[in-house]
Amino acid sequence: MRCFRRRIMKRIGLTILLSFSTVAYSPIQLAAQEEKRIEVFPKNAKIRVGQTSMFSATGYGRDNQPVPLSPVWHVTGGGTIDKSGMFRATSKGICTITAKDPTSKHFGIAKVVIVEGRQSSGQTKEDVVLTGPGRINVTKWDIGRGNMFKPKGSFVAQVFGENVAEIKLYGIEASGKLQEIQAFSCKDESMVTFNFKYDRFGTKYFELILYDNSGEVIARDKRENLE
Repeated sequence: MRCFRRRIMKRIGLTILLSFSTVAYSPIQLAAQEEKRIEVFPKNAKIRVGQTSMFSATGYGRDNQPVPLSPVWHVTGGGTIDKSGMFRATSKGICTITAKDPTSKHFGIAKVVIVEGRQSSGQTKEDVVLTGPGRINVTKWDIGRGNMFKPKGSFVAQVFGENVAEIKLYGIEASGKLQEIQAFSCKDESMVTFNFKYDRFGTKYFELILYDNSGEVIARDKRENLE
């Protein structure tokens, strides 16, 4: 009888131990304990006074896998940033953007170079022209790398719109002539990356044009060739 009671007590003790182990090592808790670094995207950006750019932050654990993160945003320099990560450039200079995890105190940073911008006809203060129910948010703008006459350029743009279908990048000459550079199919909230070469001396502007599934223009983003 005593042996039987001992076996029952051992089983109960083992069950309790396993239950506590499951709680102690749940995936969410383990991820939080192992958070080692935070990365901010884009890490480097160049925009003009008055423009906006969306930043995001991701936490990574010891196994280099993403972990849950709700960062607190802070900016030092000529700009402002809201709780969603939307940055607005207010004055020329260099800004540092910080995304901090209030729990672990880990943080990630990004650098923003803000240059003076000259508005052209048809442009808004943010350099974005909305012509319908769409929006283009450029998160990276990098031009002027490499060859003197045919340098490289790179844009990363997130698009928004219920009927978004295609986004095209054009180079605009001083005469006003448009030259299509790249085009991609897309949908609402797509992140599109443009990598291209262009004519340094012949290209006065770049323009991103967003189309819906009927071929109608629903958003534009026009930028001067400022290197």
